[in-house]
Amino acid sequence: MTSILKVSEIQDPTNSNTALTIDSSGRPLIANGKVPCFHVYRSTNQTITTATVTDVVYNANHFLHDWTLNTSTGVLTAGSNAGGIYMLHTGGRINTASDGEAHIKLLLNSTSIQAAYQNNEYYDFMTISMLYEITAGDTLKTQIYHNTGTDRTVGNIDNGYHLHFFGHRISA
Repeated sequence: MTSILKVSEIQDPTNSNTALTIDSSGRPLIANGKVPCFHVYRSTNQTITTATVTDVVYNANHFLHDWTLNTSTGVLTAGSNAGGIYMLHTGGRINTASDGEAHIKLLLNSTSIQAAYQNNEYYDFMTISMLYEITAGDTLKTQIYHNTGTDRTVGNIDNGYHLHFFGHRISA
């Protein structure tokens, strides 16, 4: 036996707020349907001292949905409804033509959870992509390091901003 339910709107039982609507083409539209996510980047160069782990200070964003960005520290904070499993991606490069070691790290609540390393390369992009569970109030940041002999810069635009960080909740 087949059952058919024809509705155009679903509301929560307590306050009658619209939770879901179905348009005339059958597409579900979730009210306030912005999934918690963020996309931040460095729009200007940041100097990285040689042989020193440095916090990346993201100073701009494409969007922040239930996340906040402290543009003085580069730290992201998950909002009260942002908990869940996230696809996280960060990447950057050291602006130099000199060989040396470099790495980028992703930190949750100031503890490193993943890193990407390179050795004897220059102008190469380092990336981290991973799934990770985030709780409301958690903080995320990235750190970058190099030992190419002198201070270098990261950030700014060169065929896209080459120091960025984004995350998208894929499951609550």
